[in-house]
Amino acid sequence: MTVSPFKHLDLEGRSPLPFSLQLCLWALMRGYILLLLALASQQQSQTLLALFYPDPQQLYLALALGLPAAITWLASGYRHRAGHPLYHRIWRLGRGLCLASAAGELLLQVWQLQRHGWYFSWPQAAALAIGIWCLSYLLLAKGLTLAFTPQPPEINVAE
Repeated sequence: MTVSPFKHLDLEGRSPLPFSLQLCLWALMRGYILLLLALASQQQSQTLLALFYPDPQQLYLALALGLPAAITWLASGYRHRAGHPLYHRIWRLGRGLCLASAAGELLLQVWQLQRHGWYFSWPQAAALAIGIWCLSYLLLAKGLTLAFTPQPPEINVAE
């Protein structure tokens, strides 16, 4: 039984983003996702934001730390398109941007734990685990360098 070389290609013949990388980007920009959900439900927006970010400063820090991941995620949609050198440059720098975002998120979680006297809570533990996973994934995943290489489409010139 032979494995098709096209097994990991999308419908247009390009390699999609690894699912783990998509999860990592979504986890790093969860502040933006939560803000959009809160804005969509105007009646419960205060309750929803207070549930995840009791201190508004935490939301602002999460938005600032998630900005590099959000920019990288936006640039991922243009990594296969020709004629977008700015997006290709952002995508090439994406791993470093995401590493900075994940390291900042992890430092924020440790700082919050220290500030609260290392008191255990499940939301804090989950956020810390997500931060550790994202940072270790971005540092240790094999083939991630290849994923952050823009792949513009080939130009077929009629002879």
